[in-house]
Amino acid sequence: QYPGADEALRADLKTMQRMVSVLKQLSPGADVQGVVNELIERTEMELDYRLEADNQRAFAKAYHGHPDFVVPHVVASAPKVVIQ
Repeated sequence: QYPGADEALRADLKTMQRMVSVLKQLSPGADVQGVVNELIERTEMELDYRLEADNQRAFAKAYHGHPDFVVPHVVASAPKVVIQ
């Protein structure tokens, strides 16, 4: 993860959260708040490299021995670094 990338993304998401009322006017009938909430939740998950590493380990276990898939081994390094 690039240094400061998580802070920049979170700042952008806060800005988007503040703009929900304007976005609702631009898209009447759309669940703008729901979409923004989902985007925030998914972004937080993507920024959590420990979760990403856990997902990769689960995928590796599920496809162990499969002739068409090779999943690199995850090496625990730091909360913002995944080494394969």
